[in-house]
Amino acid sequence: MSGLQRLGLQPDIVYEAIVTTYTADREPHAAAMGVQLGSSSRLVLRPFKTSQTYHNIALHRQAVVNLTSDPEHFYNAVFSLGLLYREAVVVDAPALADSWGWIEVRAEEFQPIGHVREAVYCKVLHVEEGRTKPAPYTRAAHALIESLIHYTRIKVFANTENHQEAVRLAELVSHYSKLVERVAPRTRYAEMMDHVVKEVGRLVGKHEG
Repeated sequence: MSGLQRLGLQPDIVYEAIVTTYTADREPHAAAMGVQLGSSSRLVLRPFKTSQTYHNIALHRQAVVNLTSDPEHFYNAVFSLGLLYREAVVVDAPALADSWGWIEVRAEEFQPIGHVREAVYCKVLHVEEGRTKPAPYTRAAHALIESLIHYTRIKVFANTENHQEAVRLAELVSHYSKLVERVAPRTRYAEMMDHVVKEVGRLVGKHEG
């Protein structure tokens, strides 16, 4: 069984992960991003071409795909808060210190996806299997991660001709916010969700104003 299989990755499924890279100034950078196992066991990333992650990968051609189900990891990545890093084993890129596994990759091929995104096909160079402790499932975690992913897209679409898509995503965030308030009130989940809602309102409202 390959390292990717041991981590649970299967073809044709988009997984949400945190992609870590170095900037031109060698500052660690993290971004929530969907990844997919493609043909020839290559990982496919689909960053927006305006994103810092895209510029970092285009520059260095190296990245780490960190696997985690902790919504606080995604929250900290989206809002550039205090993530803990360690050096990767093979590639010249940072890895999250407390993810339950990661995949070190080298970008081999770039293919445009419309005008705003590009598919980056990456060769897997090293798989690191960490440890994870089980945690009870809460719908609040799912709702928060979905909202954070929507927020990253709203940032791209809010001030463009795709503003209506930003509005649609903002409505979904509002729906998820009500879910978090119902199943996890007065918790860290609710605190993070409140911040996401405020930032979404600022982005969408700023354009409409």
